[in-house]
Formats: sequence, C-alpha cells, structure tokens
Amino acid sequence: MRRSVLALVLLFGTAVSAEAQHAGHGSAAPYAGQQTRTVTSFSEQDLAELRRAGGWGLAKPAELNGYPGPAHLLGLARELELTAEQEARIRAVFEALKRRAVAAAEAWIEAEVALDAAFRERRIDREELDRLLGRAEAARKALRFVHLEAHLEMPALLGPAQIARYEELRGYRTSRCAGGPPPGHDPAMWRRHTGPSLAPLSIVGVAGAEAFADAMGDLEEFRAVADVERPVGGQGAVDHLEDAAGPG
Repeated sequence: MRRSVLALVLLFGTAVSAEAQHAGHGSAAPYAGQQTRTVTSFSEQDLAELRRAGGWGLAKPAELNGYPGPAHLLGLARELELTAEQEARIRAVFEALKRRAVAAAEAWIEAEVALDAAFRERRIDREELDRLLGRAEAARKALRFVHLEAHLEMPALLGPAQIARYEELRGYRTSRCAGGPPPGHDPAMWRRHTGPSLAPLSIVGVAGAEAFADAMGDLEEFRAVADVERPVGGQGAVDHLEDAAGPG
C-alpha cells in the first residue's frame, strides 16, 4: 500500500513538473515579435525617444544626485520661480543639447543597424564583432556624455533652494513644508523663507517657526531674529532653543 502511494506521489510530481516546464517555455520568449523591428535593440518608442533628444534614462546619475535636467527645469519654471535670465540660459543649454543629442543618437542607431545587418547576413567573425561593438559603444558614450554634460551645467544657474524644490517636485525628497503656508501668508514668500536650506527651521522646528512668524507678522524679520549668528536673548536663550529642538 505504501509503495502504491509513493508511486502515485512520484507520478503526480513528475506531471506537475512537466506542466510547469511547458508553461515556462511559453513565458520564456520575451523577444517574440521583436525580430521584425527596424533595429532589434530598440523598440519604435525607443527610436522616437532617441530621435527627439529624449533623455532615455541616460542621465540618471546626474538627475538623481542633485544635478537637474534642463528640460524638466523649463517645465517647472513657474514652480521654481526661475528668473527671465535663468530661463534664457537654461533654454540655451537645452537647445544645444537637443542638436547634439539628435546627431549622437543617429550615430548610435546606425551602429546598431550595422550590427544587426552583420548577424543577419552571416558576415561576422570575432574581429568584425569587436569593431562593430566598439562603434556602437562609442556612439552610446557620446550620447550619454551630451546629456550628462547638460545636467552638469545646471547647478551654477540655480540657487540651492531652487535645486531643493526641484527635487521635491520631482519626488526625490519629501518637502519639510508639505503642510503648506499658514493662513494669511503669501505662498511664494512662505516657500522662499521656509525652504529646506534655511537655518532657522533647524533651530526652532517647523511648528515653532510658523508660530513665531505669526507672532512677529513678518517672515523676513523672523529670519533676522532666529539666525544662529545673531542670537536673541543671550547665549543661554540660544542654548535653550537648541536643546529643545534636538540634533539636526
């Protein structure tokens, strides 16, 4: 009896395993249909993105580490309160980026087309493969350089508070002022004076800053009074504020 049960278990397990393998074969063909692509390495959406000078994720090391992209900056010009001069200079960088990126993208696409053709026409060996890959990688590097170089220029055109605000708007950091301005305060002025980079907030905290600003009725005066370099009430009062606020 025990042998019969064991045989049935083994038979059932084999059938399940075979079924799983068969199902796996169907899902293990993610390239099906891609053999008809114009360029096998790129979808039509990829090609359109590259040919319009889209970022294609090539500048992530800059974008995610405090170096904003010119296209996104222009799209957020109002929220970032860019000056006319800032916007003009950023736009000039962006227009130059587009011209260079389109040319570099075409060179990369052509290199990938050549690689496809060499395999398709069975006229490739190790030496030719090395040459074609070198051409494709050089073109990709050139395109990536164009995008990253544009990001590299942005911090010099912006203020620290604008960069911090950009990162909030893009979802890279949480706003310390997510609750919005207190009633009766001008939103633009409130953002300017309660940005993440201001020292007063690190002393008295957001809630204390809002209460103090309400009492004073003037955020500009609040900055002067709460500035760590100009303490009010003597050193003992500053020590008391720092102890209450805690580290950071």
